[in-house]
Amino acid sequence: MVMVRTVPKKDFKQERAKEFLAEAEDILSSMGKGLVKLGRGVKAGVIDPVVLNGIFRAAHTLKGMAGIYEFKDMAELSHSLEDALDSLRLGKTTLDDGVMGALMGAYELLARIASAKGGTGFAPELASIKARLAHTPQGRANSEVGIDDELKALLTEYEEHRLRENIRDGRNIFMVNCNFPIGTFDKDYLELVDIIKTRAELIATLPSSRTNHERLYFDILLGTPDGIAAFNGLIGGRHGAAVRPAGEGRAPVPQPQPAAPMVGADAPSLRRSGNTVRVSIAKLDRIMNQIGELGVLKSNLSRLSVALKGVKEFSIYGIELSRTEAGFERKLNELRSGVLDIRMVPIGQLFSRFEPFIEKLGRETGKEVRMLANGEETELDKLVIEELADPLMHIIRNAVDHALEPASAREAAGKPAYGTITLSAWQKGNHAVVEVKDDGCGIDDGFVREKAAQKGIAPPEYLAGLSRQEAIELIFTPGFSTRDTVNETSGRGVGMDVVKENITRLSGAIDVETVKGKGTRIILTIPVTLAIIAALIVETSGARYAVPLASVVEITELRPGPSYPARRADSSGYVTALGVELPAVRLSEFFGKPAFDRDVVYGIIAGPAEHRLCVIVDRLVEELDVIIKPLPRMIRAPGVAGAADMGEKGTMLVLDVTGIFEEISGRAPQRLKA
Repeated sequence: MVMVRTVPKKDFKQERAKEFLAEAEDILSSMGKGLVKLGRGVKAGVIDPVVLNGIFRAAHTLKGMAGIYEFKDMAELSHSLEDALDSLRLGKTTLDDGVMGALMGAYELLARIASAKGGTGFAPELASIKARLAHTPQGRANSEVGIDDELKALLTEYEEHRLRENIRDGRNIFMVNCNFPIGTFDKDYLELVDIIKTRAELIATLPSSRTNHERLYFDILLGTPDGIAAFNGLIGGRHGAAVRPAGEGRAPVPQPQPAAPMVGADAPSLRRSGNTVRVSIAKLDRIMNQIGELGVLKSNLSRLSVALKGVKEFSIYGIELSRTEAGFERKLNELRSGVLDIRMVPIGQLFSRFEPFIEKLGRETGKEVRMLANGEETELDKLVIEELADPLMHIIRNAVDHALEPASAREAAGKPAYGTITLSAWQKGNHAVVEVKDDGCGIDDGFVREKAAQKGIAPPEYLAGLSRQEAIELIFTPGFSTRDTVNETSGRGVGMDVVKENITRLSGAIDVETVKGKGTRIILTIPVTLAIIAALIVETSGARYAVPLASVVEITELRPGPSYPARRADSSGYVTALGVELPAVRLSEFFGKPAFDRDVVYGIIAGPAEHRLCVIVDRLVEELDVIIKPLPRMIRAPGVAGAADMGEKGTMLVLDVTGIFEEISGRAPQRLKA
């Protein structure tokens, strides 16, 4: 008997709704980019109809999909946005700063509704935004520009509007007659259109009265500042293209006839050409957990093969088992790499979210701000990308509000009136570096000390003894702010401390480089992935810990003598390694456990160059691949990145070397008052 499992409709609907929300993120990302371009056009007095159409299509798609999945607030707002954009497309509304603000407000609310998974509770804001979208200034009347009746009959309302706009702007209106082989029509047509768009606006593509069984004929209506000779030279006779003034002897378009059966042609198909599929990150996490468990089993096989090879009568089985274990390890590595590749996404997906955010901050602060992006193709784990979103948001908000000067001050200093925020990313071994750079006023360490003293962050005598770099890093202290009053973007003392907390949770490091009057660079160094890592298992005072191998620079044997720290870790002991003195800490003492005297211990030199540390442990156990699981907020501890489930071996803590370094060097915010 065949058993058929029926999936409840509710579950199916929920799964489809999740897919929609993922699709909505992409649509909103595209819409945000378009609105940023549109806003720049408003300031320059040039509105690109292609950009406006793209935003309109995004709103139209979002409206339809939200309606299907019963996300009522999103459907209602995207419908109002679509109506406003349609009025703009048809010239019925004038696009000015007020309308631009309403469009951006609608986009921001749509993004928040999507983040809330379509949740309700947005009624007051929804009503306000809809009212702003509805009350927009009237556009120019169309009656002042005449169009040939025969041509007008062939155009849609939007195409007629674009034709009138081109005539008003004094552009030449041409018709391009062209034809294409049926077999390559789609590719050839797009090729010609791309060439035309370099010097003209394509107003309409009209079917021609000419017919041929082997070729398709079209007339392309366009507006251009070029003369007819120059435009003919641009097209160069491609696809039989000939340029003539519009309205010259165009024969009537014949009425469409019923299509004849297509002999030998493929039957209609509902198949799609796309070859991608959305996968829930939770499903990938489950696979990674299984890979981690397989890694533990592989380690057990390795130990068993070694044990069997040591017993004479079973040595042949040990050798065979060793070969099997080697093959198993190879395939496991391939599987792990494949799953990690699936999780990797370009950071450009994150960078693109900040363009509309920066535009909004610029409007709120009265500053003109531009965003540049470099290294958008740099790939990181999807979960790392999402964990970076909030830290980058706080850094950018801080830069716009505090670092970038008003236009008058910038011009007086010989800078452009607009400020620039540059987001960059690049890979550095098993880590990625993400940088936020501004060309603002830089950080004044004296001013930072003064504000820290006023807010009681630390005693004045302590602050006076800090180096310039240490003083600058006070900006990461909870409660620190250079604002005396609270506004919409800052002044609450919450922001950069959140950056510090989130980056530390990612086992990352933060560095600040600043030049007064020139600008500031905030540099984040983070692991490419936290899903699964190669780790060195160490033991100290009977407890085992995992040290991420990506952060390990060198392992050295330490014996009592000049190179061994004579003082306790909390008294800032040092060892000499890699030709320099490095701060050192006995791991047992760091976690408050008794240390046992040993003739030989091991120093693990780990961490990025600016935060390098020697962690002293009793014993090196083995290398394993482990999966890091974050700890609940209430039991997080300095120097701990998370925990790793080792199957039958239990659970062990995964060390955060940068966190240990900051804790013992007194750079952690909570130690400033000590």
